[in-house]
Amino acid sequence: MTTQQTIFSYDNAYNEHIICQIVVYIGDGVNDLDGSGGDFELTLILGDFTVQPEPQLIYFDATTQSSIFTEQFPLRNDQTVTVRLTSPNAADTAVYVRACIYEIGIQSIQAQLDYIASRVATTTISTTGGSAGGTGGGVYATTSGLGTGVIPGHC
Repeated sequence: MTTQQTIFSYDNAYNEHIICQIVVYIGDGVNDLDGSGGDFELTLILGDFTVQPEPQLIYFDATTQSSIFTEQFPLRNDQTVTVRLTSPNAADTAVYVRACIYEIGIQSIQAQLDYIASRVATTTISTTGGSAGGTGGGVYATTSGLGTGVIPGHC
């Protein structure tokens, strides 16, 4: 993992922009970090745009297992998010990595507002149905596109 490895990729195929957060679990008690610690590099890419700062430096103490949480970020419909990770330690050659994306919520309620507006023209507000927030809370894992030294996990 001393060269940048793609550890996660997810395509938002839904019709909504969503707010997401990614958590990366590193090590599983068998295929662990070597315990040297140091500055690990995390790169987050939204579509064709690299999120700054790039890379994000995350310091690990002398540990064999750890996790990383990204900041929350917007993901447009039909946009892909990719996460890459680099270890500073040459002994980190077969490390278990599990990454999950959490859908925090829908960025826009425009579709619901449009629906309500169209219904207002033909009926009263008191009989109009609809929701103001949509659905969310999904957790998605991926095992595709893993780099050398990365063993896929499950969320």
